[in-house]
Amino acid sequence: MGGMFRTHEPMEGHSEVDWRRPILWAWAPLAVIFLWRFVTWRAPDASVLAAPDHFERLRYFFSPMSFASLNPLAPQAPGLVFDLVLITGPMVFLLAYSAGVWLRHQRPGLEDTVEPALIEPAEQPTDLH
Repeated sequence: MGGMFRTHEPMEGHSEVDWRRPILWAWAPLAVIFLWRFVTWRAPDASVLAAPDHFERLRYFFSPMSFASLNPLAPQAPGLVFDLVLITGPMVFLLAYSAGVWLRHQRPGLEDTVEPALIEPAEQPTDLH
């Protein structure tokens, strides 16, 4: 038995800014996990007597991860990979996507300026003298 292939036709009244679309809210569960990890994070070499360093917390979650200097056997390595690769990166990406959709629809005149994807090629002369 073969499958039936049909062209996908867009739904009537389908809008990219329909806020019921799950892709626009996919960042929310990650944001909850991120906020919990962000608030409860402690520097591995923090002292009980030292004042908290908030910039170190921001540096931990938002600085680029250096795989060359990461010791995979260190006890904090799995937590770092979890925080940066599985939580912070996807959350920021999905939040930026939702903000981009919202910003694009704030200026509806910009949607009509998109060029067609397929441009017919111009005729080329074939004279080879």
